[in-house]
Amino acid sequence: MGKNPDSNTPVNQLICFMDTDTGIKLCELSAKLISRTNESSITLLQLMNKEQAAGIDNLEKYKNDTFRSTIELCKNKGITIRIFVKISENFPDDIVSMIEEFGYNFLSVGIHQQIIDDPAWPQNMNLQNNESPIMWKASNANDNVVRKNDIAEQISSLLNRVMIMTGIFINKNFEKMNNIFIPLLDNKDIPLFRFVNSFSIKEVSSVITWDAVGIIENNPDLKKMYRDKLRSSDGKFTLWDTNKKIDCNFIEQQDLMIIGLESWGKLIGAALTWCHALPSTLIIKDKTD
Repeated sequence: MGKNPDSNTPVNQLICFMDTDTGIKLCELSAKLISRTNESSITLLQLMNKEQAAGIDNLEKYKNDTFRSTIELCKNKGITIRIFVKISENFPDDIVSMIEEFGYNFLSVGIHQQIIDDPAWPQNMNLQNNESPIMWKASNANDNVVRKNDIAEQISSLLNRVMIMTGIFINKNFEKMNNIFIPLLDNKDIPLFRFVNSFSIKEVSSVITWDAVGIIENNPDLKKMYRDKLRSSDGKFTLWDTNKKIDCNFIEQQDLMIIGLESWGKLIGAALTWCHALPSTLIIKDKTD
């Protein structure tokens, strides 16, 4: 169903979301990270229930007005952008159908942290080993949002069905991406660095990798790739000194955390004092053969 995006492959990305602000921010983030803009494309898919859709009189006007800045950003970067709005009662099914129809090679799903649970959202986002079929469910208090208790199960169900590289973006009032933090806690997340190695860092000030268990040091190919990245990044890429303690003050200075799915499971399962302070987060699941 498509290869992982890399520096030699145009990105054909599907971005799915319900919350409009999250969708806009995720698209801007994606457009800025794409290194090979020539022939790359982004498709926005906003999923709504019937009540939300009923409030839109003119769909084309809604799309043009709501995503005007996003359209201009993609146009300036030479990225083709398409926008769809769809009434959905089962968003995993609708997303999978779009991927099968159009052959995307990268899926991103954006959700706002408030939909999950605040302040305990990290621990409530266990995305692994959940294969139960999940339908679109609405809150009794507000029919326009998905119930907090269901969102992790819905995302888990989707991850189990999608074969292409997938990113789950958790929007914690994301505004900029000057400082990026990349924890590496599991060998299974080594492919994360194919993703990291491919993206543009022109608009990034700092990318700090926390190699918590020595994965880079013990993998010759990964070690070489990372050393090349360190040399070519003009000091933007650095490795965290594992002799130093990570604290809330450091975490609060980060704008975005990029982490592999396996490492994410370990991170939220550990007794870390700074998990509640995590910034906006992009959780990456590698493609499956």
